[in-house]
Amino acid sequence: MNYHEAAIYLEEGQNNEKFDSHPSSPEELPAYLRVHNPWYHGLDLLASLVLILLAFSEDPAVPAFKLPVWAHGTVELLALAVIGIELQLKLKWIGWGTILKHKRTMIKGITLLLMVLEAVVVLCRQSAHFRASRALRPIFLVDTRHCGGVRRFIRQILQSLPPIIDMLGLLMFFVATYSLLGYYLFSEHVDNGHFQTISDSFVSMFVLLTTANFPDVMMPSYAKSKWYAVFFILYIITVLYVLMNL
Repeated sequence: MNYHEAAIYLEEGQNNEKFDSHPSSPEELPAYLRVHNPWYHGLDLLASLVLILLAFSEDPAVPAFKLPVWAHGTVELLALAVIGIELQLKLKWIGWGTILKHKRTMIKGITLLLMVLEAVVVLCRQSAHFRASRALRPIFLVDTRHCGGVRRFIRQILQSLPPIIDMLGLLMFFVATYSLLGYYLFSEHVDNGHFQTISDSFVSMFVLLTTANFPDVMMPSYAKSKWYAVFFILYIITVLYVLMNL
């Protein structure tokens, strides 16, 4: 155990891992070694990729890759079982206390449970239904050992959000306000698809904010009346040149 423990410490230091999940007894060592086996890392990555690629065969599917409900449901359960085995092995050497404190593992476990229940329901009903949980499948891929750099990148993005979240909220407030004004100003007087609905108006104002093809948003209204240019000039000054530079 001492030699194994020393080797594990060296490996954890080399991989820049924390020592709080270090196996503390001989009973925990086999589970730790299995999870940190390169072959299991590859199997975990393969299962995560299979879950994402199943989108091609699930309804609505690409016709060339469409599979029966029982087929893609069974493949999904097998892939989820591989991921579940990893969580079970982690539980065996880490314990509930550490897992409950580890947010990423908790999110992965809850997502896994939800997707297993949905897959069982699909297999029992033998018919596909709208599943919003499929959008959570990339969580399993990001959590694999091969995507450590992706996790660090996502963590840095999330850590940088709190200082700017109030400014983003203020920016979206002005975009929504001008979208509402644009809808009431142009929806009935200007024949174009930019302000026919409030959602179209919001998209148009966001495009105008990004300055990507922004003349297309303004020109139909400007052709109707030159005074409409005042609305767009005020919007660009307020949102683009003031708020975006704070």
